Amino acid sequence: MTVQDFNTSIRYKLQDEAKNRWTDVELLDYTNEGLRDIAVRTFYNKIDEDISVLSTQTTYTLTKEPIKVYSVNSYQQFTQPTKDTLLFTNPRDEDITVTYYAYPDAVTTDIDEDIDIIDALKYFVLSKAYEKEDIAENFNKAIYFQDKYISYISENMTRWHGDEDVMPDKSDFFK
Repeated sequence: MTVQDFNTSIRYKLQDEAKNRWTDVELLDYTNEGLRDIAVRTFYNKIDEDISVLSTQTTYTLTKEPIKVYSVNSYQQFTQPTKDTLLFTNPRDEDITVTYYAYPDAVTTDIDEDIDIIDALKYFVLSKAYEKEDIAENFNKAIYFQDKYISYISENMTRWHGDEDVMPDKSDFFK
């Protein structure tokens, strides 16, 4: 789905087809914020990254920005000095796989996510858009769409993710 098509569907719901109340940049910012929020809450973006550890190199940087490292299939000693870096203390040559949950790349032209994620994302963006306006009716709409967003991802997160042992607690949704 293109960002333009996504924004068109959002603008239809917002009754702002003329782009009088929300700019394209605002909607794009809400979209990227929503993708990151969904990733943090549901761990839907699972990455398996293959790394060739060399005895001559100790530090490796993951290619995506990780939320949480799930597993490293290596018996070698390592630490994680930063969120996206693995440091092997006595490296030896070995091919390993690092499995982690990552933030999605920021979108600019296309949204390459599953349709279920798109539906959740629509609720998130609508909530943020209405939250911006200082009108009681829109405040109520913001709460309505936020509730729909939380409910939707709560219902689908297990299906999107699958690994029960790392699922966030539902109380994490109510900050």
